[in-house]
Amino acid sequence: MHKGKKFGASSEKSPDQREMFNEAELSDFAEDMLVEIDKYKKTHEQAAPSDKPKARPGRKPLPADLPRIRIEHDLSAEEKHCTCGCELTEIGEECSEQLDIIPAKIQVLVQVRKKYACKKCEEGIKTAPLPPQPIPKSKASPGLLAHVAVSKYQDALPLYRQEAVLGRSGIEIPRNTLANWMIKSGNLIQPLLNLFEETLLAYPVMHCDETTV
Repeated sequence: MHKGKKFGASSEKSPDQREMFNEAELSDFAEDMLVEIDKYKKTHEQAAPSDKPKARPGRKPLPADLPRIRIEHDLSAEEKHCTCGCELTEIGEECSEQLDIIPAKIQVLVQVRKKYACKKCEEGIKTAPLPPQPIPKSKASPGLLAHVAVSKYQDALPLYRQEAVLGRSGIEIPRNTLANWMIKSGNLIQPLLNLFEETLLAYPVMHCDETTV
């Protein structure tokens, strides 16, 4: 009996609970009202023209702000002659668009610092200063740090996968190094985060998503 009660077929219906949310148990009156309301909506929707433009089926156009590269395809010199012997005249063109993506470009920034010295006294060597770096004495440029951060926190790409992606290009950067870069990058943007927090707390009412809580 215990196994049958635990693993056997059961019903969620209970004599102590009324079927308040069961739409199949609507009364005849309610069903008739729903039918009438449906007929009323259909009649008025057909009678009154809608100002909202109807969505056209088919492919959506590519964003207009994307750069366009024009690739022309022309007939050969022999094909530009008609069978009657006359030369064909261009009357127009047909265009079709394809979306193209160029893979990430990896490059090395060589920081060259010019050095100067006095030939007369051979003293006072001066070297051009290095611009401020996000992480001093690191081979990570600001662009690389931004790419790793966006890939991890926006695109949900873990660091171990980013390590493998870089490895396919022959670049060996351990995930612990990537993690260290993210920690130091977080320290760099802490003033910005503090400003965000102060701005949010300055409002009289704040709405937030409590899902994580």
